[in-house]
Amino acid sequence: MKKGISLRLSLGYAVGAVGEAGFYQFVTAFQLVFLTGVVKLSPGLAGTITSLTILMDAVCSVLIGKFSDQLRGRFGRRRPFILFAVFSIPITMTLSFTTIHQSTAVMFVYYTIMGALAWTAYAAFYIPYTALGGEVATDYNDRIRIRSLNRIFNIIANFFATVLPLTVIQFLMGMGIGETSGWFYFTLVFGVSIGLGLFICWWMTRGSEPCAVETAPGKEVPKKESLLLVFRDFWQLLRIKSMTILISAKVMFMVAFTFYTSGQVFFMQYRLGLSGEKISAVYLISVIASAVYTPVISWMAMKLGKQQAVIISICVSGVFGMGFYAAGIHNYFTAVLYVIVFMFVQSSYWQISNAIFYDITEVDEYVYGSRREGGIAALQSIAGTLAAALGLQLIGFFLNAAGFDANLAVQSGRAMTELSRIFVLYPSIALILSAALLYTYPVSRRRFIMLQNVIEMKKQGEDYSAYEEELNKLI
Repeated sequence: MKKGISLRLSLGYAVGAVGEAGFYQFVTAFQLVFLTGVVKLSPGLAGTITSLTILMDAVCSVLIGKFSDQLRGRFGRRRPFILFAVFSIPITMTLSFTTIHQSTAVMFVYYTIMGALAWTAYAAFYIPYTALGGEVATDYNDRIRIRSLNRIFNIIANFFATVLPLTVIQFLMGMGIGETSGWFYFTLVFGVSIGLGLFICWWMTRGSEPCAVETAPGKEVPKKESLLLVFRDFWQLLRIKSMTILISAKVMFMVAFTFYTSGQVFFMQYRLGLSGEKISAVYLISVIASAVYTPVISWMAMKLGKQQAVIISICVSGVFGMGFYAAGIHNYFTAVLYVIVFMFVQSSYWQISNAIFYDITEVDEYVYGSRREGGIAALQSIAGTLAAALGLQLIGFFLNAAGFDANLAVQSGRAMTELSRIFVLYPSIALILSAALLYTYPVSRRRFIMLQNVIEMKKQGEDYSAYEEELNKLI
């Protein structure tokens, strides 16, 4: 790593991806499957539960970003949240995948509360963790590097979150353990593994936060503001053109990602009739594809720029996805090909998008004189969460409207068609819209370097009027 970012710090931060990706991928991929296939709730009710619970991520994110921006102490302002997640995420995630046999009303309340607590724990970790990355990496290319390293651990977490569940649970069932117990044991072990990874991240990133300098003897401690001013912060950030474009593009991507991720198991199990082992094999292929794409995406971002790399991947996956839908996915081979193509955009977005959002920090500093990494992370997380909640609710609605029934081995023709739309058509349309929005994003590598120079000129009281025309394109 360059620009003084040590290998220890880079690795320590990257290990946190086991919580960032492990929780999110597992819950979004299997919570709907668990509630319909194991708990036996209707798709509509399960969709309502998943969308309501994920909304807690958005509710908590409203205050967490502001709180972490202002927190001061010997343990930092971001890392205390990571330590909290070491214990809270494993506990709440396990309870969310614990089967209870009660009335429908009781089960609705239980899974809504447990899911809400799990997403609250995740939000309390994700916002400060994301903000920490923007603080420790301040150079345009360093932000690409640290997120690319983060992606490696992200892929490892994806393997455990998507490839292993169905295979391990079926193995446990073959050993005489019931399906409900299988889900509980797997989630418990996986949750503890996430907690261990987050503890390593917390330990290895100690001393890395800027607030460690701000609270040193002789340094002025910034004045704290009311947490209610978070809404002022959001309004100011949304008035920045660059931020509005990124938020809009993320909303469309998250709609696509939610339809694809939550619809994948349904499509492969009910549309193609694949066994749990074969579905796990597809997930394994997707993990391998992510590993292959990672260095390619890193090279594209360094060579072409972050924005261009993501746009290319979105367009490729979106256009090819439309082609797959038109031709039809009728067998295992074409399903695997589609998954490999979609993983290009999924890998690219999760690897690079946060590094793009990091650059808004400098735009914010130029416009308002503030560095609100926590607020930026919170706002983009809220937008993504609301989009995901909408996607989950729509999936439940579409499946119900199409007459889908998880208890039937063979679904109706209408349900089969809807499964194809959810898994292939809707994600492809949303991706193309996301690419169109991101194309208008104005913060290029050249303008970012110019922006950093202008910020320094402002601090020194120098004249920077020659750059104002270019700067206005960012705001």
